[in-house]
Amino acid sequence: FQQKMFSLTCDESTLEQLCVGTRSVNDNYEIFEDVLGLYELSRQNAEAIVEVIFDILTRCGLNISACRGQSYHGASSISRIYGGVSALVLKRQSKAFFVHCNAHCLDL
Repeated sequence: FQQKMFSLTCDESTLEQLCVGTRSVNDNYEIFEDVLGLYELSRQNAEAIVEVIFDILTRCGLNISACRGQSYHGASSISRIYGGVSALVLKRQSKAFFVHCNAHCLDL
């Protein structure tokens, strides 16, 4: 993973698992999508999900300070303005703005 900044993409399922990936662009404006893995969740609340996300980023050598975006589906535990995953990540990195995953089709 050579890029300086990245966007975080996660998808939570009803099977208590979390798929985590990143999107990034290099100096030649080539776009990369990397799947960091599929992880088991012990609980499906915002705090537990954020804990898993930050653990994954740490294990992959990614610093949250380089995160410039978040994209999740619209479940309330994920996208709530106060206390959802997106809000908790935004508290740690104010430049990691949330975009609903429906915007993936725009392929920005």
